[in-house]
Parts: sequence; C-alpha cells; structure tokens
Amino acid sequence: MRPKRSVNKIALNQLAVQGGETENARECHNIKEDKLGRSLHKLDGYALSENAENLDLFISIYRDYDQPERLSRDEIQTAFNQIERFFTNAVKGYWEDLDESDQAFDFARELYKNGKDIVRARLFLLTNQRYGGEAPPSKSLKTNSLEVLVKYPGLKARTVRRCGLVPETEVPRP
Repeated sequence: MRPKRSVNKIALNQLAVQGGETENARECHNIKEDKLGRSLHKLDGYALSENAENLDLFISIYRDYDQPERLSRDEIQTAFNQIERFFTNAVKGYWEDLDESDQAFDFARELYKNGKDIVRARLFLLTNQRYGGEAPPSKSLKTNSLEVLVKYPGLKARTVRRCGLVPETEVPRP
C-alpha cells in the first residue's frame, strides 16, 4: 500500500493534469488539535487561482488496508467540517499562530490578506476508501465580512477511479 503523502500527491496530480478539475494544486499539510489530541481543523492541499477568486481545499482520509472499506456519512461530514474550520481560521489570522517553517504558514497568511477576493471555494475529499452516499449540498460560508459559496465536488466516484487509487470494481456507481 502507498503511504498517505504519495496517495495525496498522485490524487492532486490526477485532478490537475488528467481531470482538469483544478489548477496549481499543492500539497500542504496542517492539523490543529485540541489538548486531548482531537483534530480541530485539517488541510492536506490547496489550489488558488491566479486571480485568487477560486479556492480548492483538499483533505484526505487514508487507511492502510488491502481492501477499501466504506466510509460513513459521519466520517465524510467530519472531514469537511475540519477543512471548513481551516479556512475559517485562516481568514481570521491563523497564520500568526504558525511557525514560519510550517507548510501552511504562507498559504494561511495569503488567505488572511486576500480572503476577501475569494468568490468560490470547493472542498475535495481524497481517499483510498469507498463512499456510496451523496455529497453535502452547496452552501454559503460566512466568516467575518467574507461570504463564500462552498461546493463539494470531491466525492465523485469518477475522481477516485481516475486517480487509480481504488480499482474500478470497488468504486460504487453514483
């Protein structure tokens, strides 16, 4: 089985190169935990358009199993909540809590400084598992004076299949 980071790299590359789903995708890992070790927010990658109007955020659920398992709706919702919280924290100044050597430092600072320019954010889930449910509905995310339309295109079975991370026979048909 591939390590999580190489799975993320393969998936981001496939989304950008073969799928045309996103541009300028970068791996960027950041997890903020509470005192009990629970993840408050998480980020595994991003893509920001050149005009900074479109933002793609990536989060992954990776399991080192021989056979893909089915993800629950709660696992999916938890992942999207974590990535939404990263975005919310970043536009509120989270970069100030980070060390300059942290992978997310520059990106979080850019979101803080230029977040007002973002019109649309899409949240993608990268996984080597299966999910047969529906993506959450699009919604508006309001942070400070910023309102962003959030979409969830990252649950398309074709994306998982295209990345070659799960055999086609294991991917549930939408």
